[in-house]
Amino acid sequence: MKKIILILVSVLFLVSCSGNIPFSEEEKGALKKAKMEIAEMKKNPTMAEKERILQKGREVQRKYLRIGVVYFKSVEKDIPMTDYYLARNYSARGENEEALKWARKGSDRGVKEASAFAGQIYANQRDEMNARKYYIKAMDQGDYREDTLFRVWVYGERKEIDSEVVEAFKRNLNKNIEVKNTLAFYYQRHDCFDEAEKLYKELVNEKYPNAERLLGELYMSKKDYGKAEEWLLKESEKLFSHSENNVKYIEEKRARLLRLLAKVYEMKGDYGKAENNLLKAKELAHKELALTSLAELYEKQGKYNQAIKINEELKELKK
Repeated sequence: MKKIILILVSVLFLVSCSGNIPFSEEEKGALKKAKMEIAEMKKNPTMAEKERILQKGREVQRKYLRIGVVYFKSVEKDIPMTDYYLARNYSARGENEEALKWARKGSDRGVKEASAFAGQIYANQRDEMNARKYYIKAMDQGDYREDTLFRVWVYGERKEIDSEVVEAFKRNLNKNIEVKNTLAFYYQRHDCFDEAEKLYKELVNEKYPNAERLLGELYMSKKDYGKAEEWLLKESEKLFSHSENNVKYIEEKRARLLRLLAKVYEMKGDYGKAENNLLKAKELAHKELALTSLAELYEKQGKYNQAIKINEELKELKK
């Protein structure tokens, strides 16, 4: 009996994916209305009217996915962005090959959203090289979102630095400041410290948020703790003199900076300053992170009774 049920479920799933499920009465009514509106648009096929039909399709598909396609296909030839909406529509219905077809078509027509979506589909298929190809294409078309820039380098990443990724970032380096930050991080990740340092210093000059901290963290990676302290203190001057309506957000940033400074002082052997920074950090945000570092600092110095007290405080915090 169980086998029969499983077979029936599988058949129903395949039928639904193939789009062969008959329209319900409600869908038939929506389809009739769609055809009437499209026919009316064709009497006066201005771009404004076509845009209106596109928007109508986006609204209708919230309730009737298949009817959305009818609207979209009526204006697809004239509005490249429609290819992206078709791709999303087919994807929502589980028709991934059709979704990829429309995403790639939109990508070829210069739609950055379609390129990024094609990258997403390939990533879901574990085809990392094609995923990266389309995320690079999305970036080249002007998609500078953090998620897109991350996926440009993460898919197909190797131990050595990838010249294709570097060249892709360089093409867009002066178009958006986030590209420069991402390339600097990519260089740092692959121990290309000189290249990363140059870009981070440019970000400091361009007043990029947290650029001093990023440069300080780079010097920590290089184990140049003198310069790390210098740049983290510069960030500290800005951060502790800056007011922010979102108190929680600013306190988290300050706590993170104090923990970084504590690590720098620890590596320089200045345990007193390290301890003071951690004690300040635990009063601001993420108390458990500061306490964990503080316990490790005490153990490193052989102050085991103080370390035990901190670990007891941590246990209470986790209850």
